[in-house]
Amino acid sequence: MKESTKLFLVLYFNQLKGVKMTKNKIIRIVIILISLILSLMLYSSEYYIRNNVEDIEKSISEFLEKDVIVVKYEKVDNTIYVYFSDDSKENVGHTVLHRGLNFRYQIRQVNYGSNNQILRIQEFKTLFNRYWAVFGTNYDNRISKIIFDGGVREISLTNIEKMDEILVIHQSDNKTSGLTHIFEYILLDTESNDITKEMNSYITVEHSSGFGRGKAELFLLNIFCIGIILVGYGISKMIKTDEK
Repeated sequence: MKESTKLFLVLYFNQLKGVKMTKNKIIRIVIILISLILSLMLYSSEYYIRNNVEDIEKSISEFLEKDVIVVKYEKVDNTIYVYFSDDSKENVGHTVLHRGLNFRYQIRQVNYGSNNQILRIQEFKTLFNRYWAVFGTNYDNRISKIIFDGGVREISLTNIEKMDEILVIHQSDNKTSGLTHIFEYILLDTESNDITKEMNSYITVEHSSGFGRGKAELFLLNIFCIGIILVGYGISKMIKTDEK
């Protein structure tokens, strides 16, 4: 065999080997990309709510399996606090939507029950701070000021008469954290008259009923997403590239 022919064959087989190695690399990359896409799809199936009324209403209705309307909502840090009700306003609820890495939001817990109180108070936590939300209906716009007594110090919320529906978010601190469920409040009108008892007469729902609905903890979702990526990476490592 001529030397030129031998040289040609050596170069040819080396080229084939290089092609095989390149194809295997591509397959490994594709497998890793597929695992990343599957992980992202799973993550997006939980964090799918956009920051608009229509999407929030639809998502809460599907979660509760009841038709609801958003009364008011407010974005706070990495969350959206939502105050909602049914069409008759005889039942109201609240939830905190948490933002994900894809800038969409997830429902974790929803509370819903009889509208037999003028105001409700709920403490919640964001990624950065603790807050408490005050929400309810300002019947005939008579409420101008709300004074809370948490047993430690007095807290006032003013200019409430401008709100038909009340939703006020107040940052918590060491003195108020954990006390929001036992706060007592006084309702004042624009002339600083105590109208607490009068406002309670607006409530027509006497019975008390409610429930909460939640879902699995967030860490389970993270574990599943990381698991998918690790499985894809493990499979890709099983494909040899013939590299030395």
